[in-house]
Amino acid sequence: MNKDINRERIVLYDDTLSILESIMAAIMYTLVVMVVLLMLFIFYSLGINEKTFGMTPAFVTALFMFLVPAINISEVNVVELDLKKNQIFTTQKIVFYKKVKVVDAIEFEYVALNKSNFSYTVTIWYQGNRHLNILSFYKKEKALLYATLLCKQVKVDLLDKTSGSSKWIDNSDL
Repeated sequence: MNKDINRERIVLYDDTLSILESIMAAIMYTLVVMVVLLMLFIFYSLGINEKTFGMTPAFVTALFMFLVPAINISEVNVVELDLKKNQIFTTQKIVFYKKVKVVDAIEFEYVALNKSNFSYTVTIWYQGNRHLNILSFYKKEKALLYATLLCKQVKVDLLDKTSGSSKWIDNSDL
């Protein structure tokens, strides 16, 4: 039964945190808690007056100086494709916050490989003109390999737009 579950959902993109990112995020969140506790301690011990009120911008600046990088470091994005239900799941996780967006894709049409200024983008097109940019690569070989594997899994054709002209590659030729 587990084999069937793995086949119907394909993970297209998963940027789970590395150990270094987890440690850095934990340090940043600890510093955020320390700033809040220090601010509460000063307000409690000195009371709310002009002097402590004047310190508030410094505390707020320090709070956001550590909070914004902590959120950026600890953000995890996952894109999954359900072939049985023809749905695309995009999940965004930040510590205890989790947001899942489900897009119904009636029919997957093709996978496109596009060249931008400094990268190669893999895009899946579905249901008319709707599309989802999945990943960007700096090397064409890696982007082409990822796109061909995705085409084989979804069983659609590949549109290679990396050169001057567009080139269709049939799924059976991949």
